[in-house]
Amino acid sequence: MPLTKQKIKFILKEEIDTFIKEQEETDKSGKKQIEMLEKLLKALDRLDISIDYLSSAVTGTPSLGIGLSQATLGRLASVATRQKEVIPVAAPRTAETPTKQERD
Repeated sequence: MPLTKQKIKFILKEEIDTFIKEQEETDKSGKKQIEMLEKLLKALDRLDISIDYLSSAVTGTPSLGIGLSQATLGRLASVATRQKEVIPVAAPRTAETPTKQERD
């Protein structure tokens, strides 16, 4: 069965249509992946900010200062330590535990 010009055109048209459909599906899945990655990056940003607040509570350094230090120096930023003694909030008060006025 010889290939006629009409059959060749038909085959090429089918192949081109199939290729275009595959490209559209790839573009859609690529957009979904980009959206998921953007959501993940936003979540990681929020997590980093939460860790800055936690670090602030432990070290006594303002969380804004921690964030700025990390933004400028990266993870090489030095960590300041709190000058006062840390007393756990949930610790039971005993006769040896100083009051807030005595600590200051």
